[in-house]
Amino acid sequence: MNQSHFFSNAENSIIHFLLENPDDLKNATTKDLATKTFTSPSTIVRLAQKLGFQGYNDFKIEFLAAVQQIDSPLVSIDANFPFKKADGITEISSNLSQLFVDAVKETNSLVDEDTYNQAINLLDQATFIDIYGVGSNQHLAYNFTLDMRRINKEVTTSTSQQEQLIKAATSNKDRVALIISYTGETKDILEICQLLKASETPMICISSVGNNSISDLCDITLNIVTWEKMFSKISTFSSSVSTLLVLDILYAGLFARNYDQNKERLLQVKANTTGFRSRIQPLIEDV
Repeated sequence: MNQSHFFSNAENSIIHFLLENPDDLKNATTKDLATKTFTSPSTIVRLAQKLGFQGYNDFKIEFLAAVQQIDSPLVSIDANFPFKKADGITEISSNLSQLFVDAVKETNSLVDEDTYNQAINLLDQATFIDIYGVGSNQHLAYNFTLDMRRINKEVTTSTSQQEQLIKAATSNKDRVALIISYTGETKDILEICQLLKASETPMICISSVGNNSISDLCDITLNIVTWEKMFSKISTFSSSVSTLLVLDILYAGLFARNYDQNKERLLQVKANTTGFRSRIQPLIEDV
């Protein structure tokens, strides 16, 4: 972006504005950015494409990820390539451990108590909680689903896109939708959110920093770390850890609402469903 000779005057004015005011991109549409830079939305889209992206939203996600990683004093490991070709298991283990610690600390810094309490209120009042996501996001939610069921909260997940569409189309305001999308632009999930909006279903979104199409449709957004690029990365190491922490905070916050009752129910459920299988002394149950 600093190679000004590659860009037109209008494109350079956009670049200069973004480099000077990176936080302004978080909630900006192409129209908003065009107004601030005295350009046009089509110029902004062309600039994103010239930089190698399909469109504005792809550029926005990667730009914000880069800004967050540069600005955060916590980040010491590259989230996209946390180890090198020549690294052995010791180096890989050390780097991944540090990346996980950084991701947890950064996620904690993004926690807003009022917003989380609003989300927990919705979950507490809901008759049913439906989780929507694609790929690994559904797997990340699996343990959350089991934990919630142990405290008598009915949570459903499904990996089939068709099943998710039907569920969203037949949802209602007595249910709560928990939507997980790192980019906030996943086409299939966006279609689901539009159906949920039409059915007046309250929506909680777990997504990257900055406004996106999905968070704009949701009632509450809980942010996760935005360090990973869209395509140029080994895996979703940092975002997965961040998402798991957000889910655990929601579960723990809900558990704390009726701590004694939930503790008693949890212990009873585990006693009824978990056979004791360990001969190791420290693992012997005390209940």
